[in-house]
Amino acid sequence: MKPIEIKNMSLKQLRETRIDLTKPKYMLSVEKLPAKERKAAHSKLSEVHLAYIKLRSSKLSDIRDRLISNEKDLKASIVALKKALKDLKKIKAIVKATTAFLKVVVQVVALAA
Repeated sequence: MKPIEIKNMSLKQLRETRIDLTKPKYMLSVEKLPAKERKAAHSKLSEVHLAYIKLRSSKLSDIRDRLISNEKDLKASIVALKKALKDLKKIKAIVKATTAFLKVVVQVVALAA
């Protein structure tokens, strides 16, 4: 894939994840969790949103090589995340898959302010 296609694929998944993590079915399931797990699940939404903003605002020329070198891991983590998001009640699986995806995104663009 071309670097712009990898970036767009990643942005699309971040957008879709952000939408799924705000759906009532997911949010109501999160509210049933113990406090520690609930906090972790809620923090993923913020992390996804920040990753989306950082990746969207990154110049392609600045992240081109990192996109190319992480293409395989980005694709694999997107597949796993899409699978997890099919059942919005499986919060632990979603948090795990989201975390794995974000770990790859961090390889492309730094998320720290």
